[in-house]
Amino acid sequence: MDEGMVSLKFQKRLAAGILQCGRGKVWLANGVNKISMTDFRQNTRKLVKDGFIIRKPSKIYSKSRARWMKEAKRKEPPPHQTRHQTAALGGAATTSPNIQLHHRRAFT
Repeated sequence: MDEGMVSLKFQKRLAAGILQCGRGKVWLANGVNKISMTDFRQNTRKLVKDGFIIRKPSKIYSKSRARWMKEAKRKEPPPHQTRHQTAALGGAATTSPNIQLHHRRAFT
């Protein structure tokens, strides 16, 4: 931070409480001298009313990627029509329970 700059962490925290949002959503205007003088909620409320402290608008997320993914999922075949990873790892013995394999080996 520069020598001439004043830390406004406290004022930002007060403003976030008043505006009922996080500290990242609070925007402090360039009138730093006025803002740095405030140390009470009452003064901070006045600065909010005067427009020196503003709550940033919330971000708007594009739905295009979500729509694209939904369409791709709709087009893919149902799970029973696809070959699963477990089927690729072994033959018929992979799907049989272990106890049946033991019985086959022991009693034949």
